[in-house]
Amino acid sequence: MPISFPHRDDVTLEAPPLTQVICQVRFAPILQIVVGLPSAYQELIRLRFPKFGPGIKDGGRSLVLPFPPNEFFFETYDGQSKASLALDFIALFTQKYSHWQSFTEDLQMVLGAFEEVYGSILTTRIGLRYINELRFANTGTDSMNGLVDLLNPELTHLYRNPIWSPPEKITDSILLHDDSGSLALRIEIASTPEARISLDYDFYTELVKPVEMGKDKILETVSSFHQVIYNAFRWSIREEGMRAFQAK
Repeated sequence: MPISFPHRDDVTLEAPPLTQVICQVRFAPILQIVVGLPSAYQELIRLRFPKFGPGIKDGGRSLVLPFPPNEFFFETYDGQSKASLALDFIALFTQKYSHWQSFTEDLQMVLGAFEEVYGSILTTRIGLRYINELRFANTGTDSMNGLVDLLNPELTHLYRNPIWSPPEKITDSILLHDDSGSLALRIEIASTPEARISLDYDFYTELVKPVEMGKDKILETVSSFHQVIYNAFRWSIREEGMRAFQAK
């Protein structure tokens, strides 16, 4: 059975609750990437990602993706967006997400640069992940019940249960499959140390054997993942709850 959240047209939010968006494409290892510095690749993306280093860190802490020693990253001046290149994957990460179109422009750049330098990608896995954090500050709410009220009631049955008082923390995971891939939906509702709700959507496909794919095919695939994730997000938030993010 296909994953069939109700379709919703994408709208721009003035205050999106997104904290991280990550796209990763894994491929059959290319030794050329790690035998020297990827200077030719850097030249093609340097205007957008001028800062360079051997791994991505944030305040001394590793970010969501695991970064091996033989990984190179290319960062924007403000440090909000990063592209990484490793022996067997390429990734794009941003903490400053405005709209899908702007994210795909960066993704098209890094994939196009890769294709020009290293050729078509022998793809083994494609993944797109959106992590949202709902807090008092970015929703205009002032209570835990107010935060929970933003969610589809189907996601809050464990929080609002007549058997117990509202728990301090709930972590729930749902894994869905269809012919296009798998969607992992992780939900966390926590009242301590700070009230928050995390909605983490990770859509991915894993290939039994590497498939040669050009950037256009990868972009088409990732765009279809985005639509599933966006539909899942809109299903997760009650219609009146969307006003908290000031939909234009």
